[in-house]
Amino acid sequence: MTQQTGGSAQTAVERLSPRTNDYTEILYHWQRYLLAGRLAAGKRIADVACGEGYGADHLAAFAQRVCAVDIDAATVKEARARYPRPNLSFQQGSADHLPFAAGTFDMITSFETIEHLVPDRQEPFLREVKRVLRPGGLLLISTPNKRRTEKFTTKNPYHFKEFYLEEFVALLKEHFRSVDCWVQEINLAALSWKPGAESPRGAVWNTIRWSDGVYRPSEGTIGDFLYVMALCSDESSGTSSDLDSVCFDVSRKPLESLWHDHLVQIDEVQNRNRELEAHVKRVETALAVTRFEHRTMMEQSEGTIERLTQELAGIRSSRSWRLVEGYQHLMDRSLVGRVLRPIRNSVFKRPKLNG
Repeated sequence: MTQQTGGSAQTAVERLSPRTNDYTEILYHWQRYLLAGRLAAGKRIADVACGEGYGADHLAAFAQRVCAVDIDAATVKEARARYPRPNLSFQQGSADHLPFAAGTFDMITSFETIEHLVPDRQEPFLREVKRVLRPGGLLLISTPNKRRTEKFTTKNPYHFKEFYLEEFVALLKEHFRSVDCWVQEINLAALSWKPGAESPRGAVWNTIRWSDGVYRPSEGTIGDFLYVMALCSDESSGTSSDLDSVCFDVSRKPLESLWHDHLVQIDEVQNRNRELEAHVKRVETALAVTRFEHRTMMEQSEGTIERLTQELAGIRSSRSWRLVEGYQHLMDRSLVGRVLRPIRNSVFKRPKLNG
C-alpha cells in the first residue's frame, strides 16, 4: 500500500515494490491477492491503497471491473503505464474519502492500510468502505498483529495505530455484522489459517516442513502470527469462503520465477513505452526541422523580394531612367514623335539576312 503524510487524513508512506529482494514481504502481500482472486470472479472491486498496482492487476484477471485507488499521484501514473487492462483503472484518492458513488462495488480489498491512518481517521475509512459497498458486499482487509509487533526492538515509523486481534475484530464488527478472520505467518512459505481450526490432516497449520520431496503441514508452533486478515460482510453467508492457504508455489512455479516473469512483463511494457516516446520525439524533431526549413525559405524569399524592390526603386530614381521615360513620352505621345517615328524606324530597321 501507499499513503503519505499530509492533509486531514494524516497518513504515512510505506510501499512494497515487486522489484524488492525482500521475498518475505512479497510472500505476505502476494498471498493476500491470490486469496482475494478466489473471491473476485465477476465482481466489481475497489483496491484501496493499491500501491504500485501489481495486486489490482492480478484481480483484474478475474473481476468484472477493478478500480484501484492510491493517494500518491506519481504512483498512480506509473501504475497506469505498467498495467494497461481494459477493465482496470487507477485514480488518485484518499482511503478515508473514496472517489466513488455509494453502492458501487461488490468487494473491496485493502491490505496494510488502516494502521497507516491516524486513529481518528480509521473510523471514517471504514465508513467510506461501507458506503461504497453494495448491500452484502465483501471487505477483505489485513493489518499487523500488535501482539507480535510490540515485541520488535524498532517501532515502524509509518504505523500510527496497530491492533491486537481482539480489538481489530471489535472495530470491524462496529461496521459489519459478520467478521471472519485468518492469520498469516511465514515459515518456508506464506501461511494463512483460521485460529484454532484444524487442517484436513488433523494438524494446526502453524508450520510446514520439507519431507520426502514435498512441503507438509507440521504440528510445530510458530507463536504469535504477524498479520491478520479479515473477511467482512453484513451477510453471514458472504464470509463463508475458505481462505486457508499455503503460498510457496504458484502455478507450479517457484515464487521467485513468478516474480521474474512478472517483472519481464513490466519491462516489456516500459520498453514499448520508451520506443513510443522515442518515435514521438523523432516525429517532433522532423516537424521542427521542416518548420525551420520552411521558415528559412520564407525569410530568403522575403529578402529577395525586398532586394529586388529596392533595386527597382533605384533604377526608377536614376537619371538614365528619367531620360528613357522622357524619350518614350516624346516619341510615343507628342506631335514631334509622330514626325520622328518614321525616321527612327528607317534608321533602326533590322537588316534582312542573305540566303
